[in-house]
Amino acid sequence: MSMRRVPTPAWLAGALFLLLPIVASAQETSQVPALPASPSINTSMPVNGANSIPGPIMSPLSAGDVIDYTVYGVPEMTQRTRLNSAGVVYLPLLDEVHLSGMTTEQAQKKLEDLLVSGGFLKNPHVSLAIVEYANGISLLGEVVKPGVYPVSGARRLYDLLAAAGGLTPSAGSLVNITHKDSADKPQTVIVSKDPSKSMDGNVLVMPGDTVVIGKAPVVYVVGEVVTPSGFLLDGTESLTVLKAIAMAHGTVHGARLDGTKVIRKNDKGFIEIPVPLSKIMSAKADDVELQADDIVFVPTSAAKNAARKTLETALSLATGVTLVRASR
Repeated sequence: MSMRRVPTPAWLAGALFLLLPIVASAQETSQVPALPASPSINTSMPVNGANSIPGPIMSPLSAGDVIDYTVYGVPEMTQRTRLNSAGVVYLPLLDEVHLSGMTTEQAQKKLEDLLVSGGFLKNPHVSLAIVEYANGISLLGEVVKPGVYPVSGARRLYDLLAAAGGLTPSAGSLVNITHKDSADKPQTVIVSKDPSKSMDGNVLVMPGDTVVIGKAPVVYVVGEVVTPSGFLLDGTESLTVLKAIAMAHGTVHGARLDGTKVIRKNDKGFIEIPVPLSKIMSAKADDVELQADDIVFVPTSAAKNAARKTLETALSLATGVTLVRASR
């Protein structure tokens, strides 16, 4: 967004120059309270143990941000303005100043130096506050309330997820983060249920970043099993046919074990992979590794035409099962 430069009115400029000697004299004779220094935050090491979460870190100024600019003792210079598309603001007496990429503390120091070097004030105290950030954090995918969340600086991932109402029941554990300053190097983190590992995924996210929560991989087990279900996995663990059938509480009487098949979708459509289930159960054959969206279909021995209708039957059964979170 470009900003039209508005020149300082002649009366204001004149008034400022008349006030400057008075302000400078007051600064020399009065004791000005020191501004509190911002605490230094170490983001690489926790302060109090592995589960400690550092506080938010203020992000640098960027184009489109709105700032409040004040100079102690000179209320006439107070101004609310927006950084233009080049990261530049126009300020009284100082003209155009580039502030994009600086923290508020760095910007304050730069403006104080300009006031001194320009002969306007001898000991200025500038206060700069960001009142509106141009960039929020986009939170998309499997969260209850996806959207763009305005923030005043860096935030921890779990804080954002909490603000969005948490994860949906079909959310996976993999989170993809595209950082504004390195869009070509997306980051993938794991939201783990293990308390000893959960804090590893609680990374810092900056304004302008995009966070996408993916769906959990699903494996369907249908046909002649006790509890036909779709099992939501966390995306980091493997699952085999035998384990999947075990999670469905096993097969029922009359199941045709050696007619078991895995229905898998590829670029050309669906394929059927025969599974020698009876041999696998007796450890005479290797178990079959499953992929996301696979359908394990166990037919009944009474179906004479099961071989010809395996695909249609399996797909039909899979659409009606209940999705449950896999737990082992």
